[in-house]
Amino acid sequence: MGWIKLHTKFLEWEWADDPNMVSLFIHLLLMVNYKDKEWHGVTIERGQLATSYDKLKAATGLSVRSLRTCLAKLEQTGEIERKSTKQFTIITICKYESYQDCDQTSDKQPTNERQTSDKQPTTTIEYKNNRNIDIKEKERNKEKEKPLAQSFFDDAKLIQEMFTHSYMIQNFCRELGITEAQCRMYAESILNEWQLTGKTHYNLTDSRSHMLRTIRCRVQKDQESAKKNGKTREERERELANHMMQTLIEINNATNNIQ
Repeated sequence: MGWIKLHTKFLEWEWADDPNMVSLFIHLLLMVNYKDKEWHGVTIERGQLATSYDKLKAATGLSVRSLRTCLAKLEQTGEIERKSTKQFTIITICKYESYQDCDQTSDKQPTNERQTSDKQPTTTIEYKNNRNIDIKEKERNKEKEKPLAQSFFDDAKLIQEMFTHSYMIQNFCRELGITEAQCRMYAESILNEWQLTGKTHYNLTDSRSHMLRTIRCRVQKDQESAKKNGKTREERERELANHMMQTLIEINNATNNIQ
């Protein structure tokens, strides 16, 4: 254990005005390995950290949703890289060496004015060179930003995938007491909401699991509401169909207004 270097140029960082981004990135700088270590049969290298959303949530106080957003932004701007396994995620600080290279700063004070004078031009040149390197790296990161954004799962393919495997949907609908047509209307409505709010998922499993949980919650909520009003099953189904159609119309109108 020891200390980390934090240059005043950090105030010029593009995310410096976002408290969540600052809190998370500084936490990562503090927690990554300062030397290679073996952990659970895996080598965690200098500048890397093995963690999970639960651990990051407990350490930073941020919600899992906020952590997903912040980590995605850090990855898109080239600050970090992520590699996920079933047990944990390895996060790599991309420019850790330039942040924490102890050779860049001397711990010794000059012994006379001549030494101080001799070192000033070198320091200025090094600063300019480092600044030019940072600018070039930012330009390269911007070029990488678009491909990284495409690494998210295309949620628009989810409904086709779900209803292709009809046996799964049939069992799901039978459990909830709804038809496949009603289930599809729920799914299309939820998908439109995701697209409108910019919700993303990393893979098919993540997207499908979230969709089924959301459908279940909404069906149960609608059924409880209908029971309180004393309506028959046929009336509830007609009301549900009208409600879902109205929701789709409102979402489409909102999307058109934004565009």
